[in-house]
Amino acid sequence: MKKTFAKIVLMVLVSILLSNLTYAMTAGSNPKKIDASPTVPATPAVNAKEISEFASQNVYKDVTQCINFDDQKKFFTITYIEEPLSISKETGPNFENRICHRNTLQWYNPAVNKRVVTFFESRDACSDNAQSLAQQHATDVYKAKFSCKEIQVFLSTGGTNLIYGYIQNIYRWGASMVGIVAVLIIILSGIQLSAAGGDPEAVNSAKKRILQSIAGIVILFLSGLILAVVNPNFFVTK
Repeated sequence: MKKTFAKIVLMVLVSILLSNLTYAMTAGSNPKKIDASPTVPATPAVNAKEISEFASQNVYKDVTQCINFDDQKKFFTITYIEEPLSISKETGPNFENRICHRNTLQWYNPAVNKRVVTFFESRDACSDNAQSLAQQHATDVYKAKFSCKEIQVFLSTGGTNLIYGYIQNIYRWGASMVGIVAVLIIILSGIQLSAAGGDPEAVNSAKKRILQSIAGIVILFLSGLILAVVNPNFFVTK
């Protein structure tokens, strides 16, 4: 009886061992396939009309192009200055100074999964239409942004006229800065002179600064007079 029971237990153990071995061999030869490809989120609905509006130049339909085709035919050199030296406009046959506006519209194109940046130099003002479009789509899928800044444009018929006009603008800018600083020093020194209260050191210091500022303004005026005598066309756009 004991032998029969031992044989039965041995057969059960052998059957379990063989079944596990068979399962392991089967799993090794036919591994379970795992889909490792990432889940692609659903593409948001794309409005073709809005994309066309963003991508076309009609966005800037309310402003005029800063440099047109006639300008390109007339002037051989066109120079853009990101930080304007002056806000005055000059017009001449050989040199022209313009203050224009660089419109920048940024938006995300969901159709091609790419961010798009467009620039447009307008003649007289920033584009209200582009700004309105950017505000309208600032928080949706397009994430639109708009910015506009003043830039200076020099147009000339040659390199010599460009250098000449650039020197003119630098001189005017420098002269205006010197004049403004000198006037401010005179005003502040006058206030100090009034509040000196009889202090001789403070009075002498304020008088000295006032005289130096007046001397600077006189020298500035004389330098402009000398330039006008040497070259009568220095302050005239050619």
